[in-house]
Amino acid sequence: MTDTPLADDRRPFKIAVDFDGTVVDHCFPDIGKPVPGAFVWLNTFWEAGAKLILWTMRSDGEHLHLSNAVAFCLAHKIEFYGINRDPDQDSWSSSPKAYAHVYIDDAAVGCPLRDNPRANGRPMVDWEVVGPMVMQRIEAHKPPKPPALRSRTKRQTPCEIAKGDE
Repeated sequence: MTDTPLADDRRPFKIAVDFDGTVVDHCFPDIGKPVPGAFVWLNTFWEAGAKLILWTMRSDGEHLHLSNAVAFCLAHKIEFYGINRDPDQDSWSSSPKAYAHVYIDDAAVGCPLRDNPRANGRPMVDWEVVGPMVMQRIEAHKPPKPPALRSRTKRQTPCEIAKGDE
């Protein structure tokens, strides 16, 4: 059996999340205000056992756009398992695309959005819709709970059974 994600779909649930328009308002190169609900839901996903991967076009070079985004998230109590990559995938893939079970991005087709009057009309992720959707996926991904143990009743000996018949 290979060590790919398909070989064991009960690995920790991984979520790749965009930054601008998803976690914060679109204000690149600056960092916008937090999108309502983003940090609450990211923390909820983490508490449910998910691994978070920051999946963004921001990068470091002459300016520290990526490092500043990571520091901003840390200041809001969100630490990422990976930055623009899944650290576990190196053993089975050389692809630059980060492996995740779910990708949350305001630019993704079908991602629930809401108007954002703060960002010159550019929409933002609607975490009131996305959060519960992702939590459903996290819960469905968890291994089934073992059946509850039944309490054992004491076996009666033949003499005890005979006494009960008297």
